[in-house]
Amino acid sequence: MIRIVVILIAAILILNLIGSNFEQTNLVTILVGSYEVETSQSFLAFLAITGAIISFLAIYTLLSFFFISRYRNLINRNKNYNSALDDMVDCITLTSLGDYRGSQKFLKKLSKGLDSHPVVNLLNLQSHALKNNKSEMTKNFEKLLSHQKTKHFALQGLAIIAKNNGDYSKAEQYLEESYQEIPEAKNTVIALIELYKQTSNWQKLLDILNTSRKNKITHKGDHEVEKAIAHYQLSLTEPNSKIAEKHIIAAQKLLPNNPAIQISYAKYLLSKKKKATLTKYIKAIWPSCQLAELIDIYLENMQGKKLQQKFKALEKLMEINPRGEAVILRYADLAYQHSKNYVKTKELLKKYLNTTNSENIYDMAVKFFSEFQENITDEEFYDDLLKQSKNYHNKTGYFCTSCKTAFDEWQATCSNCQSFDSIKYDFIKPIALISLNQN
Repeated sequence: MIRIVVILIAAILILNLIGSNFEQTNLVTILVGSYEVETSQSFLAFLAITGAIISFLAIYTLLSFFFISRYRNLINRNKNYNSALDDMVDCITLTSLGDYRGSQKFLKKLSKGLDSHPVVNLLNLQSHALKNNKSEMTKNFEKLLSHQKTKHFALQGLAIIAKNNGDYSKAEQYLEESYQEIPEAKNTVIALIELYKQTSNWQKLLDILNTSRKNKITHKGDHEVEKAIAHYQLSLTEPNSKIAEKHIIAAQKLLPNNPAIQISYAKYLLSKKKKATLTKYIKAIWPSCQLAELIDIYLENMQGKKLQQKFKALEKLMEINPRGEAVILRYADLAYQHSKNYVKTKELLKKYLNTTNSENIYDMAVKFFSEFQENITDEEFYDDLLKQSKNYHNKTGYFCTSCKTAFDEWQATCSNCQSFDSIKYDFIKPIALISLNQN
């Protein structure tokens, strides 16, 4: 309004100035149809300026009415948004307090005018999560897919729901799409790694581990176990191929203390007839290893050797790890089969039984002393062994360090909790063992 007043005052002053000079200016003849009209130059200027001012005022008035109507709509919309913001605050407060009914009341109100708004969808999602309403959560995640800023989040949420429902193929589909959307997102990479482990998709697991390290999403030392297990599992697909050889060597470098990898690597050396390397390798890992299968590979590597050389080789392993149960059992079994090294075997069995309640060693001792009793001391020891059978009910074996499940033999993955490389050898100390040497 102030602008219009200023324009009118300026127009009056200009017209007043021009009007004062009407008689002082030259006359001009103009044609109006078939008539000639004489007028002054100042009058023509007056008409032109007046017409321009009227046109300007008319256009300005029309535009003002247009913008006023737009401003009214905007003001009304802002009122709706302000009201919606208040409802959102109340909804968030009630959701935080775990009030599902209260939050739903405000969400229904919000959804009437802002149904497609991502914030409303997120609030709805959080509210349904309070009741673990998976079907409604899925609907809200699918709504969030249409918004670019929330698409990545929605894909991950849908993947979690699919995984919880046991639909691993759909979960994999969602996560891979999320990975394509934002390949640098570390949380997506971690989720894919876990999913590929659960679905035993070893090649994809290895691919994403290599890609994430290459793109510096993960760093050297991250997920070494997963990478080694992937190499190991891939080496089992074609045992005699060059690819399998490559994978088992990679697995051994990444996870040198894994029992399954140790056995597979030893078998690989045996198949390549690398006798000296295999002997050196088994001796190197024996201080922390008690696997009977390695002893079998060790003895198979000595084919053609004399029996006494095999005994000496086993004795060498006992020197390296005197508490290795597997080597003592194999030594005693070899002595039993060939009726050799009675004295040495008896000493070993007595010594070991004095410090452990291993059922395997006990059974071997009963078997050995029942066959080879050279004197009264052996007879007494054997009788005492039979009396002590109840003290050997706790069997030494393997157990999962994550869920404490017991196993008869080692395996790469716990069948109970799906943990990788968590199966360890359990050496159980004697509970009520009476020394067999006291009598």
